Amino acid sequence: MNLVLGATGNNGGEVVRVLKSMQQPVRAIVRDPAKAKGLAGSGVEVVAGDLAEPASLEKAFAGGSSLFLLGPVAPNQGELELDALRVARAAGLRRVVKLSAIGSDPLARGHFSRSHGIVEAALQASGLGWTIVRGAFFYSNLLFAADAIKKFGAYAGHWGKSAAAWVDTADLAEVCARCLVEPGHAGAILTATGPAAFTNDELCALLSQELGKPVKYSDQSPDAHEKMLLTNGAPAWYTKAEIALGDVVKSGVAREVTNTVARVTGHPPRTLAEYVRAHAAAFR
Repeated sequence: MNLVLGATGNNGGEVVRVLKSMQQPVRAIVRDPAKAKGLAGSGVEVVAGDLAEPASLEKAFAGGSSLFLLGPVAPNQGELELDALRVARAAGLRRVVKLSAIGSDPLARGHFSRSHGIVEAALQASGLGWTIVRGAFFYSNLLFAADAIKKFGAYAGHWGKSAAAWVDTADLAEVCARCLVEPGHAGAILTATGPAAFTNDELCALLSQELGKPVKYSDQSPDAHEKMLLTNGAPAWYTKAEIALGDVVKSGVAREVTNTVARVTGHPPRTLAEYVRAHAAAFR
């Protein structure tokens, strides 16, 4: 039985969808099963389980074999995932697939990189079977900037001319799903990207071409970008974590483009242009 945490979220939901299409048994673990009725059926079992309450995971994990691990974006994301690993080990799960991120490092200053890095290290030392999938920047993150692109033709960032690889969450989920069920990926650290890396200027050029209207990149200082995020209602911890991602990009580690999606799934990754084309209404 494949266990999927956060099955109503963007990533967990995609993993459930892929496993279902592969006709693999799935147990979708959600905080409120009443809100996940649409997932049930066709080989998908929906059960209650809350990362904030490890005791609730004991029943949810019982009889499982593989676990997709990703906690919610939160100040204590790392702690929540470590609690899940403790329960997974006690339950005797055979494999954990951890969705992580490019730049993960337990000694990183940035919250996201550090949290993912700590959990990666704990998983590798846990005695559990494991695969780590490090994702590039999500195409879907562009939707957070959709209003500014739509109303003002503007996209703001804070890492200058540095390039970063991007990926479609559907491709990323398929890599994770295959790692759950295919033993050949055990003990691997995989970096999953789309077919290209972009500077923000190049990103805006692509947006302009696909949307048929000019989209201009505004490069901000980290302080100015942090202030903008706070003004738009982002919590302070998140703004600092977001700013720290700029250091990851500027270090050059985020520019690597890999063939992981094609090698693991058997098909090429979706391009950013294809994604923008499919979601053009959100940006126009």
